[in-house]
Amino acid sequence: RNRMTKEKYKRISRMVSKSFLWGVIAASLTWSVSLYLYWDLMSDGTGSASSSPAALASSNEQRVAAEPVEQVVPQHRHSNLIESDSLEGKSRNEKSFSFFKEKYKRYQKEQEYRKISHKLFDELRPMVPNGTDEFGMVRNSEEQFIRDVGYRKHAFNVLVSSKIGPFREVPDTRHKLCPEQSYDKVLPSASIIMCFYNEHLQTLLRSVNSVLQRTPAYLLHEIILVDDCSDYDDLGDDLEVRLSKFNNSEIRLIRNRDREGLMRSRVYG
Repeated sequence: RNRMTKEKYKRISRMVSKSFLWGVIAASLTWSVSLYLYWDLMSDGTGSASSSPAALASSNEQRVAAEPVEQVVPQHRHSNLIESDSLEGKSRNEKSFSFFKEKYKRYQKEQEYRKISHKLFDELRPMVPNGTDEFGMVRNSEEQFIRDVGYRKHAFNVLVSSKIGPFREVPDTRHKLCPEQSYDKVLPSASIIMCFYNEHLQTLLRSVNSVLQRTPAYLLHEIILVDDCSDYDDLGDDLEVRLSKFNNSEIRLIRNRDREGLMRSRVYG
């Protein structure tokens, strides 16, 4: 048995030594092949290190022959650069010209809009009563009190509204072709419903008078005033007295017992 074990160990040691040698040989072959390939690649890219003098001479001749070509190529490149610069300059000039052109068009449009706005402002400018615009000036403490109370109660200048009077001239804002058109006279009559709540008395009466003055009689059926339970004193009996002075049976006054709002007041009217 001892002999058998010794022989086995010897065989194993021989196999190990042989495998080690074969591994060294394979590694050396691998490194040699890799070094050869690397050297071959480097020689293709930068020229062989072990080149002969004849090869060096031929390479120098090729370089000398290639020098005029290299001198000519930059000239073409320089001309191309000049042409590209000129094209870029033209494109920049065109862009700047188009930019200023668009800006000028915008300026012309703005001028047209301003003319239209000034024209509308002149047309819609309120007509001043009695040819003066000083009727809104506060002249004494009484007028100051009327103006302040009006702002608190109605949120507008009651003093000016009172000085305007029962009728106010309104500028004609229609198109110039509108007065030249002919309209059918056979039209149905209409009823005008005015709902108000705590309205300024003078302003309300002026609205009623404007409807009577500006509406043809054959088109106006009636004017219905709906009081949505106002609590101002001048909108009570004083309003009825002022309406009776128009001497017009087409004016009717309806009073709501409770606050109903705009839509319900219109329905009641």
